[in-house]
Amino acid sequence: MQQYKKSVDCFDQVLALQPQNKKAKYQRGRANFAMAYYENSILDFSALLDDQEQHLDALYYRGKAYMEVERYTKAINDFKRLIEWRELDESTALLYQNAYTLLGMSERYSSQFDAAMKSLNRAIEINANDATALYNRAVIKVNN
Repeated sequence: MQQYKKSVDCFDQVLALQPQNKKAKYQRGRANFAMAYYENSILDFSALLDDQEQHLDALYYRGKAYMEVERYTKAINDFKRLIEWRELDESTALLYQNAYTLLGMSERYSSQFDAAMKSLNRAIEINANDATALYNRAVIKVNN
């Protein structure tokens, strides 16, 4: 935890000198996320996305941070934007699988069970061994 705090301090220094440094914004957001400072990471990723709309990793981690603070509608929007931005290919398969799984989980937590099933099924189509997607799909089936 201490190393993340030190890195945030370093990125703060960089951003004081270069406020538009996109790499520093992203890395500070990741460090804040790792320390469970989710609101701070949301601010960092949002600032980056304001500057550079198509930053898939920032959008992914902001969606995860929204999930952590139970802002599921915002998480759903981020995961859908991420999925719509780029075609699924070999280089993006893991990111897309995770995005569909997290989208399905956010939809489940928002009681959007039909949408959640579609998203989780899509994650499983990409990777039939996605245990998290399989588990969440089973929970929906058992409870509905």
